[in-house]
Amino acid sequence: MYTATYTATATATSIRDAVNSAVPGEILPVSVFTGRCYQVTLVPSAATVLVSFKGGSLVAGEGASTTAGVPIDFRSPTSNQISIDEIFLSGTGTVGIMILIL
Repeated sequence: MYTATYTATATATSIRDAVNSAVPGEILPVSVFTGRCYQVTLVPSAATVLVSFKGGSLVAGEGASTTAGVPIDFRSPTSNQISIDEIFLSGTGTVGIMILIL
């Protein structure tokens, strides 16, 4: 399990990079750990945190808005099917991140 608190920025950042930004070296590189997990839970501190499927600079309207303090839970039906390299965070505010690997 990995956990971290990340401060979102205007540039969309993958979950892997967000955790490693908050806790340097916490998640090993793709060559060692594929980034597949069973569950990802995000707890945003503000509705200004956005979740999206692509990185970099987003244009207005891209990314799903969140609700402050309400967890967002991505859970795969079986095994480790969710990729932390394909979920991106942007906006303003902090996000609690929990990653569970089976």
